[in-house]
This record gives sequence, C-alpha cells and structure tokens, in this order.
Amino acid sequence: MTPEEFTVWEAAKMGDTFAIAKIFEQYGQDHALSKVLKEIIEASRTEQNPKLGEFALISEEQATDDLNRGWRFVVLLPSGQLLIQYEGEKQ
Repeated sequence: MTPEEFTVWEAAKMGDTFAIAKIFEQYGQDHALSKVLKEIIEASRTEQNPKLGEFALISEEQATDDLNRGWRFVVLLPSGQLLIQYEGEKQ
C-alpha cells in the first residue's frame, strides 16, 4: 500500500465519503480492505441511536425507510448498495 492509499484508507475508516467510495471503486466489493470497511460501517450502524455523521451501507429496498428517518443518500456503489449518512431527525 502506497502512502497515498494508506491516507485514503485512514480517511475512509474515519467516515470520509469520498475516501469510502474510492476504496470500493479501486479495490472492488470483494477485496479484503472493502470487506473490513463494510464491517466498520455495519458495526457503527448496529448501535440503537445513530450518531450524526455516521455512515451505513443499505440495500435499495431499505432506502425509502432509512432516507425518511434522518439519513441522506451519499453514493450508489457498484454492488447496488447505497452508502448513506445520518443527519439527524428532521423536525
């Protein structure tokens, strides 16, 4: 891994949307780095109350429900999954 790739990886782990998309695009969905990143995202999603700025991977079927509950669409991944980010409940 080059220093630039390492920097992108670290940014992705911290939730940088562009870095996350770049990891998935560069390495594909089945690469070990992508799988670890998915696990990090899913682990953060399993908490009952999402935190502002938190990311999640969802299927298109889940989109309507989650996008109406304080989440915003970030990017459609080549796998068909959506990367979303929590912005908080709208009042």
